[in-house]
Amino acid sequence: MIFLLFISFLGWLLWTSYSLFSYKTISVEGKTVVITGGSSGIGKCLAIRFLRLGAVVHVLDDNKEKLKQLVKEAAAIVAPEKGNENTNAMENVAKEESENVDSSSENLINQCNAEKCNGANDSLKTVLIDLSNRFHLNRLLSQIGAVDIVVNAAVNVSSRDFLDHEDNAIERILHVNAMCPLILAKAFLPSMLLRQEGHFVTITDANGLLGNAAQPDLAASQWAAVGAHESIQMLIRESGKSGKIHTTLVCPYNMVVSRSLLRTPSPFSSSRALEADGVDEFGAKETVRVKRGFGVLERMLSIFRRPSTPEEAADACIMAITHGVERVYIPYSLVFLPLFRVLPAPWFMWMVSPTASRSSPAALVGRKYQGDRSANEGGAES
Repeated sequence: MIFLLFISFLGWLLWTSYSLFSYKTISVEGKTVVITGGSSGIGKCLAIRFLRLGAVVHVLDDNKEKLKQLVKEAAAIVAPEKGNENTNAMENVAKEESENVDSSSENLINQCNAEKCNGANDSLKTVLIDLSNRFHLNRLLSQIGAVDIVVNAAVNVSSRDFLDHEDNAIERILHVNAMCPLILAKAFLPSMLLRQEGHFVTITDANGLLGNAAQPDLAASQWAAVGAHESIQMLIRESGKSGKIHTTLVCPYNMVVSRSLLRTPSPFSSSRALEADGVDEFGAKETVRVKRGFGVLERMLSIFRRPSTPEEAADACIMAITHGVERVYIPYSLVFLPLFRVLPAPWFMWMVSPTASRSSPAALVGRKYQGDRSANEGGAES
C-alpha cells in the first residue's frame, strides 16, 4: 500500500511537471467562452478573468440581480484600462444593459456593448435562463454558435437535509448538476470535433469524490458530473482528437464564499492576503484569512486541507486552461482518495466520514440555495 502510494505520488508529480512546462501556453484572446452559473462564485471570478484576457464571454444563470451586478462590475473593472475618456460611456452602457436583463424566452441574450465595454472585439453577454429546463437550454445553445471554451460552473444545492427534501427539489438538483454538463457537451462538442479545437471544463467539488451524508442527492449529482466529464474525455480520445480538444476537471474542497465577490476586485491584485467572510456548513458566518501571493501552483499542489476562495479556484482554473492541465484538485491530496478504496469498507468510511459527513455544499461554489434560507438570504454570498 505504501509502495503504491509512493509510485502514484511520483507519477502524478512527474506528469504535473510535464503538463505545466512542456505544454505550449494557450491564449484565450478572441475565444468564445460559455460559463454556466457565471453570476457568482467561481463562475463569476472566471468570467471577469476571461474578460481581462480578451475573450468573448457568455454567462448563463438564473439570477437576474446578480447578472445585472456582473455587467456593472465588468464595466467598472475594465474601465481603468481604457482611460478616463471612456469611463462614463462604459458606466452608462452597463446601466442600460443591466436594466435589459429579461426572463422572457424571446429575449434570452442581453449583452454589454462590445465597443464600449471591453474593447472593439470583446464582449460580455449575459443570459437569464433556468438551467434545469433542458428545452430552453437547448434552444439557447443553438443560438450561440461555435464555442471555443465551455465551463460548467453551475451547481444547485439545498440548505435542507436530504430527508427533508421535496422530490421536485431533488429533481432540480440532478437536472442542473448532472444533466447540464451533458447538454452542453451535446451542443458544443460536435463543432469542436469538426474544428479539431476546443476546451471542455467541469467544475465540481469534493462531494463528487467523498460523498455527503447530509445531502446524498447533491453528492450523487456531483459524482455524475465527474463521471460525465471523464466519459467525454474518453469520447474525445476515441475520436482521435486528444491533444487538440482539451478537458479540465476542477475539484476544490472546503471553499468559503468571499463577500468580495459582491464587489469583485481586480483578479490580479497584488495583495498578500484576503479576508474572506463566508458561510460554513451550518449556515453560520465565518471569516478566514487566506494567504495569497505565493503562486497558483503552490495552492494547487498543497497537500493540506485549508479553506480556499472562489478567486483562488478561478486562478487555478485559468492556469489549467491555458496550460492544458486535465485535472485540478484543491488541495492536490484529493487525487489520492481512490487509492484508499482498496481498504476494507469500514476503514475507508472511518477515514473519510469526518471530512464528508458535513461538507459545505453551498459554500463550495457559491451558486444558490433552495429551501428556507433561499427566501431569506437569496444565495450563498448575499
